[in-house]
Amino acid sequence: MYQEDGNFVFLDRDHGGTDHWDFSPEWGNAKRYLEQYEHPVWEKFLKDGVRGGHGGMDYLVYHDFFTMVRDGTPSPIDVYDAAALMCITPLSEQSIKNGSAPVSIPDFTPQERK
Repeated sequence: MYQEDGNFVFLDRDHGGTDHWDFSPEWGNAKRYLEQYEHPVWEKFLKDGVRGGHGGMDYLVYHDFFTMVRDGTPSPIDVYDAAALMCITPLSEQSIKNGSAPVSIPDFTPQERK
């Protein structure tokens, strides 16, 4: 698990086994894990020095979109996945208004695709 606030990583194999874990000595430990766990796409992104909105994420999203359009490849996220992802905010609001009651996430997949 990565915690952005303290820029630290928690792995059960390294830190687990107790009911209480003092994380303060681990603040900033994420750099120790980068070499082993950094994703190749992110490594290339950093090496190329790409900058942009949302910490550079806009570039990655646009790059993938235009690559799919150019190459005619399907998107890994279709409109039904997008609807499920985007409904979280209004459903969370509904849950909060109802005292944190559970709210079901609709299945937007059309019947013929199930």
